[in-house]
Amino acid sequence: MTGGQKDNAITREAVCDILVSKEEMDAVKAYASKVEKGLREEYDGSDKGISIQITEAGHESAKVLHPTSREKVLFYLMEVPFGIQKMSANIEGLVETSTNIGIVSLSEDEFFASSGVRSSVEAARNALSDKIQYLTEFLGGEYEIQGAYPAWEYRKESPLRDKMVEVYETMYGQKPEVVAIHAGLECGLFYKKIDGLDCVSLGPDMKDIHTSEEVLDIASTERVWKYLVKVLEELKIDDIAKGKIKFEKKSKEVLKNRKNKMIEKNIHSEVTKIYINAGKKKKIRVIDIVGAFSNLPGINNEDIGVVEVQDLCSYVDILNYKGEELVKKYKEISIKKKIVKLRKDRQS
Repeated sequence: MTGGQKDNAITREAVCDILVSKEEMDAVKAYASKVEKGLREEYDGSDKGISIQITEAGHESAKVLHPTSREKVLFYLMEVPFGIQKMSANIEGLVETSTNIGIVSLSEDEFFASSGVRSSVEAARNALSDKIQYLTEFLGGEYEIQGAYPAWEYRKESPLRDKMVEVYETMYGQKPEVVAIHAGLECGLFYKKIDGLDCVSLGPDMKDIHTSEEVLDIASTERVWKYLVKVLEELKIDDIAKGKIKFEKKSKEVLKNRKNKMIEKNIHSEVTKIYINAGKKKKIRVIDIVGAFSNLPGINNEDIGVVEVQDLCSYVDILNYKGEELVKKYKEISIKKKIVKLRKDRQS
């Protein structure tokens, strides 16, 4: 069994090899046709062209799942949360919380499933993640969280949004459509770290996002660029200055709090630079490395220093005397569902 390529995309297709007796072949085809008809009726108007194809591959003997393992896989696929879980109570038509399985694979050794969990409310996102974790561990599996996007909740009062609407009206003579969308955006990462941050996400026209049919409108990209330049020109210097002062103040508070914690706990930040044999070529990002290391027992965000991602390898600074012990304990870890090797950097 295999299906999907990205955990943040709706799976386009999946393939499953099943072994049936010759006498059962007609019954299997009839059942597949029945399921296909039901799915087409259920998703009429949203997902056209749904099909289930049964292709005979000949006669052979093959290894199959143990009945207990088979029931566990089927139980997981039937019970794991999928699709829209809750609509927003504040914004009409907005999905608040949803999830989907983006990748599945079945081998002789394991069944692997990766779900994307999304919510504009952090508590709801965590509750949904906990639900999937409970199901996984109940069936004897292991659960791992990677690359989670913090919730970015809608602000009713947004001076930046008001300014951008004003600039749009001046440039194009009409009001823009301002909407809240259901997606994981980088804005949430900054929103989580900087209290009171006012941010807006914008972009060009795109179709079939996160699929092999994704298309970007070039003319729209040019319009967005010109619009963004105009917005930056219109932002008042004093507004920028106020934002800078606020950011610097917040940064000083963070540094002060971190320093106080170090004094209280008598922590010395000795740095161990760790080499990772994977980088940009394997689609590894800084956030993936931080997520993987922070999930290791005994390692938290305060123990992770500078992260550098190169084409073929990466480096991460582990603080607080924890690096030496980490490389002794872990010769390899999983980052973005890839097994990578770790060692102390020879130049450190």
